[in-house]
Amino acid sequence: MAFIPSADDLEILLTEDLTWRIKEISALKSMIEKSAAGVARSSALRAALPMLYAHWEGYIKRSADRYLAFVYDRRPLAISLKPALAYAYLEPRFRGAGGGSSSFTPQAAIEFAERVKTVRTRANPNVMVNTKSNLRYEVLQEIVEGLAVPDFLEMTTKTKLNDHLCDKRNHIAHGESVPITEDAFEELRLEFTELMRSFKDRLITAATNREFLAV
Repeated sequence: MAFIPSADDLEILLTEDLTWRIKEISALKSMIEKSAAGVARSSALRAALPMLYAHWEGYIKRSADRYLAFVYDRRPLAISLKPALAYAYLEPRFRGAGGGSSSFTPQAAIEFAERVKTVRTRANPNVMVNTKSNLRYEVLQEIVEGLAVPDFLEMTTKTKLNDHLCDKRNHIAHGESVPITEDAFEELRLEFTELMRSFKDRLITAATNREFLAV
């Protein structure tokens, strides 16, 4: 991932990625409205919901990955970061040093602890956000806690995300007959496009204010 010089540059990247997604989601709404009543419209609704989910998962993952790259490319000492961000960066190094294996002796653990005091971060393709291909409430919670922005979770509900978006998307993706009303889709469209905007804003605020650093 290319170096992101500043919080302003991060905002440009996240905004560009959001803009085309919002346009495509709006096009889905138009497609539904232009569909004839009956099977054509119900089919359009069923097709639109998995696409809405795809943009939701894709945007959260891509934005989170870019935020991590931004944070680590500031090159702070890993131990100066908030614990979740420090852990995400150091855990692969711990495994690489033999952590958790029988060969990882107490002395090796002490030596590793001493070494990490001087480790400065850098963007690492091995430190990426995992949406588990099913961005449910519980997975979102893991992600925002890992980014040290847990308050973002307050912007949605478990029922709305799991039952109304993820479960219905999964049922449709597996060929099950799940009816979607226009009102229900419109409610989800508005809520999750706004959530994506809010996620962008939350990450930009965190980047601008250097919230990734431990107090």
